[in-house]
Amino acid sequence: MQNKFKKFPMLSAFVLIIVAVALVLGCQKPPTQEKNDAESAEKAAVTANAEKLAPDEYKAAVDEKQNAENAMLTKDYEKSKSSFVAAKEKFIAAKDAATKKVEEIKGELDSLSQKATELKGTVSELVESASSSCIDDAFKGVVSKIKDKKKVKEVKAKADEAKKSLKADFDKNLTASKDNLVKVDALVQEASGLTGDETVLDKKEKLDNAVKMLEDTKTSLEAPCNNAKSEAEKLISE
Repeated sequence: MQNKFKKFPMLSAFVLIIVAVALVLGCQKPPTQEKNDAESAEKAAVTANAEKLAPDEYKAAVDEKQNAENAMLTKDYEKSKSSFVAAKEKFIAAKDAATKKVEEIKGELDSLSQKATELKGTVSELVESASSSCIDDAFKGVVSKIKDKKKVKEVKAKADEAKKSLKADFDKNLTASKDNLVKVDALVQEASGLTGDETVLDKKEKLDNAVKMLEDTKTSLEAPCNNAKSEAEKLISE
């Protein structure tokens, strides 16, 4: 047998390579422990709400875990092992980023809640004191300022039409504003009922929505009076 290998050195080398590869492949095992570690880290990241609070870091971890699972399918266990290890570290990073974000949001909640309370007070006062008289006031004296007397009748008709339209807007906005105050109360109440780190994102979202609704409501209440002034000035300058 030895003589045969001496006669065919290339064959001998080839056989040795095949044997070595077979031994290496035979020794490789699926990285079960690394896979379990990555999955445990993933669960911790999910519990920390990393998918929402740290979406970029979480996606990077998920992609790395997918790479590991793909390598498992092709029995490339070395690559799979390293990818599972990397995925574990990335899930830990995602969890840490989510935890940090929670603390940042918690620091914003008090000021956000205070802003909502102050805005609600302002809007409530606007609703209570709301009057369409500002529209009439804006058009007072418009006709008397028209130099071309031939246009007086036309300007007066336009002014009356503008006042009618603006007062309709005023009434509609006032009704909507009252409804919005009720909705804001509900949002703030829901936000105050949320406790625990896992709810901070929902709490912030509700308070953000309340603040935006109040800001939009304030603008809508002021709009008819502001528009009346603009329309009156436009009629005078025509």
